[in-house]
Amino acid sequence: MLSQSEEEFVEFVLEVGNRVLDKDTFKFMIEEGVPVDEFDGLCSGYNLDEVVQSLEEKELAYTESQKEIIRTTNVPEEGIEKVNWEHTEFKKVDRRYIYFTAELESLYKE
Repeated sequence: MLSQSEEEFVEFVLEVGNRVLDKDTFKFMIEEGVPVDEFDGLCSGYNLDEVVQSLEEKELAYTESQKEIIRTTNVPEEGIEKVNWEHTEFKKVDRRYIYFTAELESLYKE
């Protein structure tokens, strides 16, 4: 059984997925997953890390660390300046991805 926070998180992921994906959100979350940090600040009313940990403990989701190269902009501190290539740099980071399981899909759809 899902807790209220877990259910709210899953519903939020499904709502966003249904708006932006051209395939089934559960299938996407099972096969490809999403970086957990994409949800930072978007989930109100519950602690995202606690929900992810709880889903992992119940074996309804799992996380994996993946190395990615991201682009960042270093705009000077003094005021606002137009961002250009001089301010762009790339860095390698570890991002934690969350994946749903088929068990979560079955449980949610009951």
